[in-house]
Amino acid sequence: MWDDNLFVTVIENGLKQIDELFALAGEDDTGEEAADPCRRPGLGCRLECYRAALSIFPVPACAQRKPPYFDLVDARALSLTSVQLTFNRALDVPTAQTVGNYALEPAAEVHSATVPPAIDHLVVLDTSELARSTTYLVRVTHVVSNDLVPLNPSHNTGAFTTR
Repeated sequence: MWDDNLFVTVIENGLKQIDELFALAGEDDTGEEAADPCRRPGLGCRLECYRAALSIFPVPACAQRKPPYFDLVDARALSLTSVQLTFNRALDVPTAQTVGNYALEPAAEVHSATVPPAIDHLVVLDTSELARSTTYLVRVTHVVSNDLVPLNPSHNTGAFTTR
């Protein structure tokens, strides 16, 4: 047991030494270890874990296994020319804003797909005019999350009804 400020002094110096040691290894965290952080954590992630544990913070994102998929969780008509899609993860903006990744049934044209700033799990589709009081199905393909998790093929469709 460390009394007074000795713990802080020892830990600060110890982390500084670990930083210096890891810097000599020259590893970056973008290789194989980044794909499987539980079995092969990168050195930078190990440092984040040490700091989080010492601060009693939760396990950092770099040390958590990515889920195999993410889902489309809601679709709703905002108007007769606008549809909002909600996902359960932040989206990769380029794939989310690619118009060809969305299809509506009955057929309607998607003119644009926009991820609103600061709301990274939503997409707003601007469409050709939709029929009133009609149920549509939207199918999403080739959209990935911001950490490159693919969309679940079993949860890539949503139904909505226009007013």
